[in-house]
Amino acid sequence: MLIYAATLEEKAGTAHIRQQAAKHPDNADLQLAAATSYIQSEPVRARTMLQSLVDNISSGKISVPLLRSRVEVSALYKLGHLYSVAGEKKKALETDDKIVRLSPHYAEVHYNRGVVYYSMAQEAKAKEERTALLKKAKAEFETQTGLHFHDNKKTADLCRSWSEKIGKELKD
Repeated sequence: MLIYAATLEEKAGTAHIRQQAAKHPDNADLQLAAATSYIQSEPVRARTMLQSLVDNISSGKISVPLLRSRVEVSALYKLGHLYSVAGEKKKALETDDKIVRLSPHYAEVHYNRGVVYYSMAQEAKAKEERTALLKKAKAEFETQTGLHFHDNKKTADLCRSWSEKIGKELKD
């Protein structure tokens, strides 16, 4: 019964966030929260909302002078992840490039880039292309390992593990 009640409460909260975002299209935090609420249930809708948010922030339609970087980076990070999950690896990397320009110390983006490059390497037909992509993936994982911006030990450990795995593949 408690789980059911908690689920109802969560749904009501999500509905409220979405309603508030619709009423206040110029509020970046509400737009980000609303888009995030769709990631699991409607990823295409979430992606559209996140792209719109990023475009509106970049063009100045939504003003977030002090928090621009935080909101924009968060929206871009989620958008890049959705592109990656959808198999749109080049769009994911282009989105991640924007994050690196805005916030080069955002450690998790380097992990995501490493995973995308590794995935592309597995699909590469030419050995030279595969090797180049593996080297890019390894470099991203090693970049993340040196960053302590978020002090995310789990992500750092994953990156070390990936880097070692790729190092072995490159030797073979």
